[in-house]
This record gives sequence, structure tokens and C-alpha cells, in this order.
Amino acid sequence: RGCGCSYHRIASMFPETIRNNIDCVFMIYHNDASDINANEKVVWEPNSTSDPEWANSPFYSTYGGDFNISTTAGAIASTIMKMQAVLPNAKVVLGTPVAGRGNVGELNPNQSVSELNNVILRETVLKVGAQFSTPVIDVFGTCGINGLNRNIYIYDGIHPNKYGNAMMGEAVANGLKLITPLPYTNRTPND
Repeated sequence: RGCGCSYHRIASMFPETIRNNIDCVFMIYHNDASDINANEKVVWEPNSTSDPEWANSPFYSTYGGDFNISTTAGAIASTIMKMQAVLPNAKVVLGTPVAGRGNVGELNPNQSVSELNNVILRETVLKVGAQFSTPVIDVFGTCGINGLNRNIYIYDGIHPNKYGNAMMGEAVANGLKLITPLPYTNRTPND
């Protein structure tokens, strides 16, 4: 229920009273993908009820299933679908993880296992974003944090400190400048 692609979580974050007024949602994928597979594919599962709140939602009859949310690629695709269903006037924007993960105190150009997982996660976010024509801000590739300077920007080997947040914020802000909201609000398929 707590995962990013959970319909319960998405519907709870955006109360019905404000859904039509939201024009952009930004989601960054950072950690919690420690066993990601570089060859993951987005797989559609007709009649899937693995997210029971989604299966009981008013949108389920339109879609009739869900993506395989047990994979990172499927969970990202599921999140895009559910966000678009719940927030019809919002442009969904994805963000790649912050680079530079590794052991605290270690300055090393070699990538740690956690950083290699981040490389795979970055590629997965880029791939799924392209598959669903969803804009992606490449925080990993543009934030300036890496294995040589991680001690300045990352306080625990994973999470940015205030300086890392500034670097990440700059990458996100610059990326958002290139993304415009959806041009039409309150539209219907027959408009």
C-alpha cells in the first residue's frame, strides 16, 4: 500500500477537490531499487488485482488491468497510468536518481554496488519515460554529484545533504524550464 504505484497512495495524496487544478506532478526515483534488473520489461497484466484499491477504483474498468508492479519498470509504468487517470489535467514528469551513491568517506571514481544499481535505475526511468512519452529530468546526469565529490553532497552514502539538495534542485529546476503544462484543461476525449 505504501509503494509509489499504489492507487491508495496516489488517491490519498491528491484529494478529489484539487485534482483538476494540478497541472504537473514530478516524481523522482532514488533509492529502494537495490535488486533492479537491467533487462526489465514493462509487462501488462490484464485483470490484475495486485493493487486491490486500483482494481476497485472507478478507473479500473477503463484499463482492465495493471502493469506488473513487482518489477521496477512495471511499477513506474503503473504509476504513470494511475497518475494520468487520477490527475487528468496534469503532465507527469519523472526524475532519475541522484548520482554519487557509495560508502561515506570513500572518494573513488569506481562505482559502488549501490551506484551501479542507480545507473540501472536511471536507464530504467529513461526507458519507461520514453515508452510512455513521459518527460524525464535526468538528475543523475546533470546534478554534478559523483563518486569523486560525494562526501560534499551526500551525508549517508544515499541521501543528499543541504548542498546536495541544492545541486539536485538546480538540476530539477533547469529540467522543468523545458517542460510546459498540458495545453488544455477540463478536456474530454470527444473535444
